Amino acid sequence: MTVRYILLSLVLLYTSLHAATEASVTMHASAQQVSVGDELRITVSYRWPSDWTTTADPSPLHTFEQADLFITDIPPVRISDTGAQMQREWVVTVIAQYSGPWLLPQPSFTCTSPTGEERVSTASELLIQVGTDSNPPKLAPASDLWRIGDDSSQQPTSYTTWFISGFVLLIVLVIYFIRKQKPPAIIITPYEHFQSDLLSIDNCTTGKSAGSLLSQALRRYCGTQGNFDGEGATTKEMRQLVIDSLPAEQVRSLCRILENIDALRWQPDDYEKIIVMPLVEQTKEWVQGEEQRLAKLAEAANDTDGDRS
Repeated sequence: MTVRYILLSLVLLYTSLHAATEASVTMHASAQQVSVGDELRITVSYRWPSDWTTTADPSPLHTFEQADLFITDIPPVRISDTGAQMQREWVVTVIAQYSGPWLLPQPSFTCTSPTGEERVSTASELLIQVGTDSNPPKLAPASDLWRIGDDSSQQPTSYTTWFISGFVLLIVLVIYFIRKQKPPAIIITPYEHFQSDLLSIDNCTTGKSAGSLLSQALRRYCGTQGNFDGEGATTKEMRQLVIDSLPAEQVRSLCRILENIDALRWQPDDYEKIIVMPLVEQTKEWVQGEEQRLAKLAEAANDTDGDRS
């Protein structure tokens, strides 16, 4: 009996020591199935031995931003140090935007052992079902087929067939006229969309969430105007995408604003929302200046067309 307890203690000791000498990334979500528009909390935990070093404090935010996740809340990171192991835990709240299977991005980080060996740890795949039910549909039982030779009282008469056909035709005609009289869809301009995005910043409670929404609003405006994926572009990529369509001064000021916003968003600790407000004003001024420039170009084009006619 004593030998069994000794062996069990040795196994538990080996397991704990082995876990403390390995770096890992774990990720789990608050739900496995959500509806479109629902919030989903993603918890990402980084662990590595205390005598190992990292190139930077591990964070999933850059990976999530590159995957174009709609982030609504980022509480401060939880930091713990047991003496043998370091841990960072992030809880990020995102919005489910599209229906169907949703494979979450896999954060990773690099650690260097005391001997100089680098190891890259990556989170396992996590699939979330959005909008559609993962269970197979329950079909109604099949009805009996009409058989030749059955009693004629069980078969539909010609009057019933004509009535059903006429009723179906009436429904089709009603749907056709309703769709024909449907008012045209309201077209929202990029500037109107930008103003709508700014209103959501007023409802933010933290500086990080406000900075994330501001970055998304400015990148979306530029992408809509230039017909490219602005929300998924980094600051460096944004410069290459707009350098041929914007004046040099506009490009420099745009990149400067995006770099300042990113510098706040990637801070490990949260901050007051008031810190973001000067960047909000700078973003408004830049967008308004761009709208004025585009209006002048449109007016010049109309004058040119008028002179030709």
